[in-house]
Amino acid sequence: MTYTDNNDLHRFANLSFILLNKIISYLDQVLDRVCFSLVCKRWFDHRDKYLWFNSGYFLKSSALEINRTFKLNSYKELFQRSLNNNTNQKHLVIITYTSDYSSFLHHFKPYTVDFIKALDIRNDHIQILKSSNASTFCTLHSCQFQDNIRFPPSIKEIKTSGCINLSFLPQELEYLEMSLGVDYERSKLDISLLPRTLKVLKINGFESIMFDYESLPPNLEEFLYYAKSKQPLTPNNRQLPPTLKIVSISNHQLPYIKHLTSLHTLSVALLHKSVINVGDIPESVTDLTFNNFSSEPSMISRDIIPPNIKHLCLKRTLKILSDSQSTHIFTALLYLETLDLSMLDTRSSHDFGVLPTSLINISLPYDTKFNFDSLIANCNQLPNLKFIDYGGFRSDGDLRLNNTSIRSVKLNHTTRITGQTIPKSVEIIDFSNYRLLVGQDAWPSSIQSITVDIEFIDANDNLMNIPSSINNIIIKFLSPTYKHCTFNTRRLDQQFILLYANNLYNINSAILNINSLSNYIKNVAI
Repeated sequence: MTYTDNNDLHRFANLSFILLNKIISYLDQVLDRVCFSLVCKRWFDHRDKYLWFNSGYFLKSSALEINRTFKLNSYKELFQRSLNNNTNQKHLVIITYTSDYSSFLHHFKPYTVDFIKALDIRNDHIQILKSSNASTFCTLHSCQFQDNIRFPPSIKEIKTSGCINLSFLPQELEYLEMSLGVDYERSKLDISLLPRTLKVLKINGFESIMFDYESLPPNLEEFLYYAKSKQPLTPNNRQLPPTLKIVSISNHQLPYIKHLTSLHTLSVALLHKSVINVGDIPESVTDLTFNNFSSEPSMISRDIIPPNIKHLCLKRTLKILSDSQSTHIFTALLYLETLDLSMLDTRSSHDFGVLPTSLINISLPYDTKFNFDSLIANCNQLPNLKFIDYGGFRSDGDLRLNNTSIRSVKLNHTTRITGQTIPKSVEIIDFSNYRLLVGQDAWPSSIQSITVDIEFIDANDNLMNIPSSINNIIIKFLSPTYKHCTFNTRRLDQQFILLYANNLYNINSAILNINSLSNYIKNVAI
């Protein structure tokens, strides 16, 4: 028999495993791949021949532990093999004196991680960056930087809570986020020292520095800087780079963005009784946020909002005006898909008018004293509405949400859940801000997935009595040591669940009796 014949025979004998391996590649979630291998005894017994996990999904650090907390013993070797084969080259070094680093991590995922505890950044820390070939560096407190340091060229992203001397930056840096110290107050920031390769620049806080906008890196795509005061327009200081797509500024800086044609996302901080005029916001903007930081209400009218707006978020004290024909602000927004009113101060009376039929997602105001009657009646008439955040809507009066196009809802601690609270079409419920018992009659038969926290699990008898139609459960947990953890589960039957979590320091996975769910999470998340 020839080599070719042997090779063909080998492929034929393993054809079923080749096909299973191909099917596995279409399952994105680790849990779904494990569940797939549990379908029958043969697939489970021969899991080593086809099952694999995408190492790019793993958070990996030098402190990673798989043996102590990983209880899915039949899969331990497969997981360890995937970890060892991690070809992900993105590397993050965190300078920290706090355990709550999770808010910094979501932007950089996936990555490998090293931690350094320090109050100032010295040359020996820079050597760690060089030796680890790290690509990302961030600090969780206002570190001091030694005068003679220089970041290596391998660093592409820097995120620091304090200020940093721009001369320290590598010339091929792509992402910079920082805050300015008192030394920068009322002085000019030398923008010319920024690397020309920069694509993202975020300067947090409200500052009064003189800013040379025309000296910004030419290919900048995202820019965040809130100017506390207006800066005079000069011939050499009239506009931001035309490549910008995402911008967060104050109303004082609106004259610098009028020319931008690629801008699609804009967040405006409104200061000092600000006035926004028609034409201040480019018509290319489709995602718009107004956030009022003044003690006085800022006026928002239909005329200042671009006609093609798709996502609109209104925060704090805003006075919403009708146009000259008394048309309500939202009625004429024919392409609006997302409306976020959750942080809107509703102490002043708001008549939102008729909502556009294009609306897909809406977040209601969180003010429990707001009169929701008109808004809920509007929501019930929207043919394309898929998601609603109840906000402060208690759902304890005569008016109920009954729109059968709704597929996903977020409930809050003020919601009064009865058999009429949740529309019968809902498939996904976010209970992460709700921690009370949910009665059997409150669950719609269409429900498939829920997000909960540990208090909800305890209040609902370890989820023993939730509908059998719920197969996907996401658990959010803040440990006593302030570590944010997320656990994903799949329902195997009425009694057992499959759990998986990768929360940086360790990988947790187990098949659990649902009675032990709460205790397991509390123990492994310490």
